[in-house]
Parts: sequence; C-alpha cells; structure tokens
Amino acid sequence: MSISPLTHMPMKYPNFVRSEPGEVLSSWLVRSALYYGMDPLSLTGLIWPEWRALLCDIDRGLSPEAISLLEWFTGAEPAHINSLMLSGSYSALFTDEPSSSSVLPWVVSRGIRGRVCLMGMPYCPQCLAEDSVPYFRRVWRMAFTIACIRHRCQLRSSCWHCGCAVQYSLLSAENVHLDCCWRCGANLSEASREPCNPVALAFQRVAVNVLSRNAGYYGDHLLSATQWFTVNRYMVSLVKAAGWRRHSSLLRALLTLPGCSGMTLPVTGCLPFESCTPSVRAALLAAARMFFMAGPLRLSNAMCSLGVTQSLLNEIGIHMPDVLLPYFSCLKAGNYPAGTMRQSHCGPSSPQSVARCWKRIRRKLGAG
Repeated sequence: MSISPLTHMPMKYPNFVRSEPGEVLSSWLVRSALYYGMDPLSLTGLIWPEWRALLCDIDRGLSPEAISLLEWFTGAEPAHINSLMLSGSYSALFTDEPSSSSVLPWVVSRGIRGRVCLMGMPYCPQCLAEDSVPYFRRVWRMAFTIACIRHRCQLRSSCWHCGCAVQYSLLSAENVHLDCCWRCGANLSEASREPCNPVALAFQRVAVNVLSRNAGYYGDHLLSATQWFTVNRYMVSLVKAAGWRRHSSLLRALLTLPGCSGMTLPVTGCLPFESCTPSVRAALLAAARMFFMAGPLRLSNAMCSLGVTQSLLNEIGIHMPDVLLPYFSCLKAGNYPAGTMRQSHCGPSSPQSVARCWKRIRRKLGAG
C-alpha cells in the first residue's frame, strides 16, 4: 500500500481515544469512530483521505507514510502504533514485509471483498461481556489462538443469533460499542460458552511460550521461533492432506503414531488453515500437535514403512522445513507416469464435496 503526499495534512483530534491493553489496530480505530459518533469509514477517511483503509486488513501492518498520518491525527507515538499491529507484536512470524496477500501464515485471514469479509473476526464472548469498553484483542487474530485461556472457552467468529461473520468495520454511528452484530444488532457477548479442545489449547499455550522465548524444541533440535512455527505449519499441512485423501498411505502413516490411533481428521478441502473457523482450526492443531510430539525420527520411520513418497509430500504445496530434510531423505521419489495423477470424475459428487461447496457458498454470502 502506498499513499501519495497530501497537499493538506488531516486535522488533529485532541485527546484521541486511548487504546486498551492488547487491542488490535482496527478495533481501536472503529471504537474511536463510534465514540465520536462517526461511521468507521468516515473517521479513517479523515486520517487517510486518499485511501479506504478499512477495506484492507490494516492489522497486518501499515506503511511508514500511513503511520505518519495516523501519528499526526491521533498524537500516538509510532512505537505505540506499531505495537497495535500484528507485524509489531508478532515479528517472529513476519519474516517478510506485510503484504496485501490474501493469506499470511498464522494470521487469521479476513477474506476481504470490497466491504464484505468472508471470514469473521474471532472473539471471546465472556471477554466482551466483562470489558467496561468492549474491544478486540490482537492475539485473537493469530491462527494458533483457538480459545480464551482465561475463560477456557472456544473463540467464535460469527454472530450467535444470525450466523453472520463478525465485521465491526461495518458498524454505523448509531452503534455504541463493538460487541454487537452489524447485521442483526445482537449482543455478541450473550453467546453461549463452548468448550475448547484441550489438545489444541495445549498447542496454543506452547506457541505463546515459544514466542515469548523466541525459541522452541522439535525433538532434540532447538529451533528459533520462526523455525518452530514453520515446522508446525507443515504439520498442519500434513493433517489437511491426510484428511483430504482419507485412504492414502500418508493417513495410514500418521495414524500409526502414538496417541493417533482412531483419530478423526477434519476435511477442509482447499480452504487455507488461516481461513478456517476457530473450531476447525482447533481440530487441525490438535492433530498437528500429536504428529509434532512424535518427533522427526518416528514420523519419518512411519512414513517410510507405509510407502509415503516424496512426490506425495510435494503435492502439499509447502516447502519442507530444513530440519526435516535429513529425516525424509529415505522416502522413495514416487514419480508417476504422465496422465495418471488426475482422472475424470463422471458420477455424482460425494456428500463431503457437496458440504464443502455449500460452506464456500455460505462464506461468500456472508452467512458464516
């Protein structure tokens, strides 16, 4: 995102609304707009007259020009503005400059299409209920966050009443707080409490600890936080591929690992991990944690014994982490003759395929 120089600087707002602890940038701006009795797009239009900021995922990061204008308008220090963005708070996961790419590893995707977001903002109903001024946290935007550690309940991303994806950027000046649905007006804090997956919650706790220490172990290997998350992102991809194939050698190999016998893997199709709902992400992380805990040697031995090939792993579409390369070198190449990878499908679609298509349509319609 680039912003051309302005002939007139935007006016300053004295005593601009202060951010809350752990608040994400978009929440702060929308909450400020409602405080001043403005539509969120009107406020951001004053700050950045030549850019419709809320039609982008500004939580990922802002350009230096955009930060300068926001600093002038609000009086906030650049360091404080950076701390509100995911690229500032979770720098270990942002190895490259924040881009406009639809999906970034470990960042919950918004799926922004104009003023509509296909995926809702995750939230904890009990946190919103207890806030004197409801606001959305940065940690909720991270894909490894599937539950509220404080309340031990699963996060939500849609309205409990109408099922619409949560998009507080579409609230209007008539709304007082962020804890209401933009479509039906229901109070999001009134949603029922859903129990969280204990294994996925354990992964979340470990992930937070790795980020705080900037290091973590995989088997006997001490990895940087960036490397640790790269390995676990690959494990999630293995889970997705095994769940998609169902009867493949990859699935059989994974289910032979300790604690994985009889495990049911979620089927997400082509939907990226970061675009899944909190409940689906929890199921994927729970399975990925079991595979990660097995260690690289046991994982590679299981794959070798059941005939998993390197070509099958290459189909996942994600580069294999360097720490795994020595262990997976024993796998056969498994090259397939041309024309045997895809076969024409002539019969009715499977129930799973129909369910995936229906979910995709509902996301595009903003129904959840």
